[in-house]
Amino acid sequence: LAAAPLPDDWSCADMEAPPAGFCIYFPGGSITTSKSRLDLRPLVSGAMLVSSRCSSPPGRIMTTPLFVGLDLGGTEVKVGLCGSTGEVVWSDRGPSNAHLGQQAILGALAEAVEAALSEATTRGAEVRAIGLGTPGIVDPESGVIRFPVANLGGWHGTDIVGFFRDRF
Repeated sequence: LAAAPLPDDWSCADMEAPPAGFCIYFPGGSITTSKSRLDLRPLVSGAMLVSSRCSSPPGRIMTTPLFVGLDLGGTEVKVGLCGSTGEVVWSDRGPSNAHLGQQAILGALAEAVEAALSEATTRGAEVRAIGLGTPGIVDPESGVIRFPVANLGGWHGTDIVGFFRDRF
């Protein structure tokens, strides 16, 4: 994503090699287009983000993207929805069920993400990414948890990246 100010006479033609099909994010929402030229002056003012990697079909109007953040602990899973500048717009917490082992922990995480996705849908927003804070080290190549704390039974060796990739 590249941030750019929006002067009064700005259009997509002012971009260096504008892609034919891109997302435009602005404080009030976003637009996906298949055109390489689009005059946005009637729609937005202020700063905006432009991305050529967009999952939405051309012509779909979307709201501001949100991001899910999870904090896994020995007794609780905390979950929040954050905006693109890091502001928390919604949060919740529930039991981690760590005492019941790996599958229970994964179930608690999935439940927390589902609640966040539901809240995002209620707000008309689109979740762009999920992030997790977890005890232990996540191997960057395999996505597997290494050396977690003792109160997360069965957490060592969990393919946490694969779990989120496959499920969400």
